[in-house]
Amino acid sequence: PGTGDILDRAQIKVVVENMVEEAEDAIGPGGGPGSAAPSPSASSRSGGGRASQDSLAGAYKKGDPVEYYSTSHKDWLPAMVVNVDAGGRIIISMKPNTWISREEQ
Repeated sequence: PGTGDILDRAQIKVVVENMVEEAEDAIGPGGGPGSAAPSPSASSRSGGGRASQDSLAGAYKKGDPVEYYSTSHKDWLPAMVVNVDAGGRIIISMKPNTWISREEQ
C-alpha cells in the first residue's frame, strides 16, 4: 500500500492525532516554522504543564520521534531524529541534509 493508504487507516489516524496533540501540549500550537517537537509516547492528552521550548532544545537523541512544522504543508509532519552533534544540533528525516540548531528546535 502507498503512504496515503496507510495514513488513511483509522488506527494510524488516532496515533498521529495523539502525537500532534501531545506535541502541542509540550510546546504550544504553532511552535514555529522549522521547529522540531518531541512526540511523547503517552497515548492521551494530559492536562499537565507545558515544557518550555528552551528546555527541549538539544535534548534529542538519535532515533527520537519528532514532528516538523512544514511551511509548505502548513502542518506538523512526523519525523525521526537521524543524527545529533555535540552542540545539540539535529538532523531529522524530513530534512536529511539540514542541521537544525538548538535555537530552531
